[in-house]
Amino acid sequence: MMENENPSTVVKTKSLYRELTNTLAVLVSLVSIAVSLLNYTYSSREAEAMLASKISAYTDHLRESLEWPLWNIDDELIGKVGRAFVANAEIAELTIRDDQQRVIYQHSHRDGKLIFREFSVEHEGKHIGSVEISLSLRAFEEKNRWLVLTSLGTAALLIISLLGAMRWMLARLLKKPVDNLVGAIENVVEGRYPLIELTQTYTEFAPIISGFKTMSEAVASREASLRASEQKMLSILEGVDAYIYLKDTEGHYLFANRPLRELWQVEMDELLGFGDETFFNAETVANIRSNDRRVLIGGETLHSEEVNTIAATGKTVFYQSTKLPLYREDGSIYALCGISVDITERKRIEEALRINEERLKLATRAGGIGIWDWDVADNVLTWDDSMYSLYGICAGDFGGAYDAWLSTLHPDDRALSDAEIQAALRGDREFSPEFRVIRPDGEIRKIKAFATVYRDESGSPTRMVGTNFDITDLKRIEEKLRKYKDHLEEEVQSRTSELVLARNAAETANLAKSVFLANMSHELRTPLNAVLGFSSLLRKDPLLSKEQRTNLNIINRSGEYLLALINDVLEMARIEAGRVQLDSAPLDLGMLVRDVTDMMQVRAQEKGLQLLIDQSSEFPRYIRGDEARLRQILINLVGNAVKFTQQGGVTVRFGLKPNTTPAHLLIEVEDTGSGIALEDQEKIFEPFVQVGEVSVQKGTGLGLTITRQFVQLMGGVLTLSSTPGMGSLFRVELPINTVRAQDMIKTKSVIQGEIIGIKPGQPEYRILIVEDQQENQLLLRQLMERLGLPVKVASDGAQAVELFSSWHPDLIWMDRRMPVMDGIEAARRIRALPGGEATKIVAVTASAFMEQRTEMLAAGMNDFVRKPYRFNEIYESLSMQLGLQYMYADTPDASVNDLVLTREMLMELPVMLRSELKGALESLEVDRINHAIVQVPCEALRETLISLVANFDYPVILKLLQEAAL
Repeated sequence: MMENENPSTVVKTKSLYRELTNTLAVLVSLVSIAVSLLNYTYSSREAEAMLASKISAYTDHLRESLEWPLWNIDDELIGKVGRAFVANAEIAELTIRDDQQRVIYQHSHRDGKLIFREFSVEHEGKHIGSVEISLSLRAFEEKNRWLVLTSLGTAALLIISLLGAMRWMLARLLKKPVDNLVGAIENVVEGRYPLIELTQTYTEFAPIISGFKTMSEAVASREASLRASEQKMLSILEGVDAYIYLKDTEGHYLFANRPLRELWQVEMDELLGFGDETFFNAETVANIRSNDRRVLIGGETLHSEEVNTIAATGKTVFYQSTKLPLYREDGSIYALCGISVDITERKRIEEALRINEERLKLATRAGGIGIWDWDVADNVLTWDDSMYSLYGICAGDFGGAYDAWLSTLHPDDRALSDAEIQAALRGDREFSPEFRVIRPDGEIRKIKAFATVYRDESGSPTRMVGTNFDITDLKRIEEKLRKYKDHLEEEVQSRTSELVLARNAAETANLAKSVFLANMSHELRTPLNAVLGFSSLLRKDPLLSKEQRTNLNIINRSGEYLLALINDVLEMARIEAGRVQLDSAPLDLGMLVRDVTDMMQVRAQEKGLQLLIDQSSEFPRYIRGDEARLRQILINLVGNAVKFTQQGGVTVRFGLKPNTTPAHLLIEVEDTGSGIALEDQEKIFEPFVQVGEVSVQKGTGLGLTITRQFVQLMGGVLTLSSTPGMGSLFRVELPINTVRAQDMIKTKSVIQGEIIGIKPGQPEYRILIVEDQQENQLLLRQLMERLGLPVKVASDGAQAVELFSSWHPDLIWMDRRMPVMDGIEAARRIRALPGGEATKIVAVTASAFMEQRTEMLAAGMNDFVRKPYRFNEIYESLSMQLGLQYMYADTPDASVNDLVLTREMLMELPVMLRSELKGALESLEVDRINHAIVQVPCEALRETLISLVANFDYPVILKLLQEAAL
């Protein structure tokens, strides 16, 4: 016997084998009995028929045998005849009588069932006696008995055989599919719902299994639907903005939704099975259990407000709670469901409203704002104290009705005010009129009114609540302001006209500045390109004397210095014209800082200064930014600090500003110099302005101006704090984006030394030079012919288009500004011609605006080289565009790596000359450096210094000069 979850339902089980055994035994027994009875009946009838036939034969024999003895009354013979017949075992009884019914012979041996026959013996038609004979069925009954026993034994053996065969068949043929079905049922019970296949079952079981499969699929579908519904319900319970929980009858928690768990700061497994004492203090627990008992015992649905103190946080929370009982099918309560809404904020608001109401009363009393309430239906008008003060009447003198209020108004304003009241009552518009009142003392005051109409369910007005505010003084001020406003509008209109004229003039001037800047850039850089280019070519002439080479080096360095000055001036002009665009690329900030500080370290040591680098652990090494301009910022700030500090030292700090997104790089340059006066601290950032002693005022005066502009373009701030005699602190704050080390772009120059030609076996590329300046034509032509490349020259864009059509060059050096047709238009036209897409076009321009690179590339140019250019820039561009491979000299000309400068070599110089050379190198002024080097008497030393200076290796020379002075 098994019991399900409901104890009232009892499932009785029966053995199928026992039922089938009993049924089969009864059936076989009944069949056997029936067969035996039929055989017995048949045998009995057959025996009776046979005995009936025998008794007839016996009757005939006896009649014949006894006729004469009875006629002759021969008792002895009659006895012999009788004995002769009874010798047959079948005859159980035999009685012979004469005609007088005298028994002559009698034999009786009863055994079993008898067949009786009585007949008369006659002689010649006369009755002479009678005979009674009975035949016994015993032999036949014995035979039938054995037949019945044999049948029963056979039936018993058959039953036993059938039962064994049936048990075997049940175990082999029925038990397996039943076990499979039981296994499937267990899977269904466990929720696995396997698919039941009918290929391995019997036809008789197919309807059962098919029905079970249909049932399991239906159960699975219902269970999936229930799970989905349960999940939806759980999602709703978890997401609802209320606290929902279940408790059993013992007060233990069965469930709590997410908001409640977050409030109590527990997880679900930390809550299940625990009571309220885990989460609340004792007083709160007592109140909760009292309410819970009313629900669990009394069956009430309880609505109440609760105040609970959370044990985990100590926080007091106000709830609006609903608790209801959950019932079983039999009506008994098995759990409590609670739904609580946090009304802590509402309680706080109610308290705040109460406080605000008190404050409002104080404020209206202090501000002279009157509040009134009119019961429209009963025509009762209630005023607060401020209303009586506004109207200048006492509470006892006011009628407290609408007409009483209307009578206090100026006669000219009554009709308008009454119309506004009626419009508000109809709902046409809000009540916010201005009107005048006449106080009892005759004074007229201007009142501003506001009101709200309250209505019943049918929309009829029931109340009107509003305020009154005395605006008499305000109106007087408004009138004065209106007159002043009219005057200001006239002034603004006049000033606006002047500003429009000034703006137009500024735009015109800015445009003129941009045009001037472009022209000056072209006019200054173009001749400098020729000066620097030809001086570099001449320096490579092996027939030059040492003096000539020295003079050429001076020309070249002076040109570089002049180019740097021009770049500063043009950079400032570009900044003012708003034409500067910042580059953004990954850079190694750590390497940049080391390069700048290493260069400045020598200058600081030569002046006896300490240059300290304070780099925080959070300093980012790899960032994205404009490397060239960031380097210029550092050089300007650190260079100025070293330049204007005579004793002490300079400290450079690098770090990150905390709690900023994106990250902000902090750079501080602090010196112990003379400091800057407060009135000069803003001037030093102005263009061409220098402060301090005249002896140290060198350069253009644009360094700090450009530095501040660069910092601002990068989205940062440059600030200065300085006290005269105490030094200065320049602080830079820049927003940055960090990058990974693998994001760094590693560039490698294709030029590996002095180029003497191109490697054999390469195509003979045709080069077209498009340049209007003959000097630059000649310079570029010589550079190309040194490589053995065929060259043609065009003086403007139109000639370039014609030469391209007839000669088809492989690469074109294209100047941008030319007469007749400029380089951009020429590039567009060449690209449109057959074969124009395959030709490489490289712009060669003296433009001051790097942003014009985009315009040139958009016109179809492949690359961009600025004037004045270095030869390696030209050769690298050729290699990149055409894939040229160069041959190099075995020993690069003036290679810095092969130069040897020692302390001993410098010690041979006079002390005054060493001091002059040191000061020139520290000043970074090219003319002073050249003047000092020319005075070096040793030609080999002079050439070495010239080569090192040409490669800007100032720190090497300064370090050796310092060692020589020791």
